[in-house]
Amino acid sequence: MGCTLIIGRDEDLCCRLVREHLLSLGRQVVYLPEGQLFPGLHFTWELRDGDSNGTLELAEPSNYFITTEKDVQKLEPLSRILPLYLSEVVPGDPVHAYVVGKHVVFDGAFHLSAAAHCREVADSLGLTFCHLHIVRTVDDQWYCLGLDCMPYLFECAEQTRNIIVAHLVEHATR
Repeated sequence: MGCTLIIGRDEDLCCRLVREHLLSLGRQVVYLPEGQLFPGLHFTWELRDGDSNGTLELAEPSNYFITTEKDVQKLEPLSRILPLYLSEVVPGDPVHAYVVGKHVVFDGAFHLSAAAHCREVADSLGLTFCHLHIVRTVDDQWYCLGLDCMPYLFECAEQTRNIIVAHLVEHATR
């Protein structure tokens, strides 16, 4: 039986759960905190002497609707100092899908009509683990509004999280 190397952060719930589960199975686990692997690497936005470095991710989406030219003009000064991400509002039911290897786990009801597409997206991007933010419209069309390559599992239900962790462990121990 080999050793599993996990690179992550203590405050990352998914990382912690996978480590704990592997250890409970008697697996040998080596944990390397990101900060020790990449010392001095900037993971967040930094503004120094007018120059920017890094990236900024706003954790909560804003409900700033753009309906007039004046709305766009209000964003222009902000766009000089912050990266902006704009998205179309798609009416429908929001769905969260997690792809783990060949598995697709939905936070809530399983959607067979979307599962294959979610796997296809992950495969085409070369991702083993990702979280897709999708919307199902009233006419049963699917729209992808976002994809997280490094998903957090704080927002999903505990049962969903446990299934995802089990699939991550399965994938890591193959």
